[in-house]
Amino acid sequence: MAFLVSSPIVPRFEFGPANYATVIGLSLSVPCLLVWTTLSLPVKGYAWRWPLGIAAFLLSIPFILYSLFACVALVMVIRHGTDPSFQSIAELGSRGAVYRVYRTDGGAATSFGIVLRREQLLVPGVKLVSVVQNFYPAGNATLKRLPSGFFRLSVDAYGEGTKAEVFEFNPDG
Repeated sequence: MAFLVSSPIVPRFEFGPANYATVIGLSLSVPCLLVWTTLSLPVKGYAWRWPLGIAAFLLSIPFILYSLFACVALVMVIRHGTDPSFQSIAELGSRGAVYRVYRTDGGAATSFGIVLRREQLLVPGVKLVSVVQNFYPAGNATLKRLPSGFFRLSVDAYGEGTKAEVFEFNPDG
């Protein structure tokens, strides 16, 4: 039997596209702030503005690329209606929280995985989420409530050389 160990708690929107739009907005704010700071520096003459502007541009490239990839993911989520890389397959509620099991799909170069998350409603539309347990590689899992009040997550074997795993935990403690 395993103990319930949670990862850091992260706020997430219940409406999937809002999470991607927030990431895009935050990652694009960094280049905008860099450029704005560069242009508003009280530098005498323009000798320092060009080097600072070039440095701001170079520092902005990773943020802009990250935003482009997030835009592609946003379009996929809008097109499918749900996030195809993170599919909910089971859930059980306990006092004030819901435990959800997700099947992860990172694409052609990865195997499926299973993630158990604890989700608690903060305000309507926003929940607090923490990862309870991960299983990789894994393709299917079931979650059930035991007579003792504990929850049991049973993860099926995934291909040759892997074995089924069982994770039991107290959802209220």
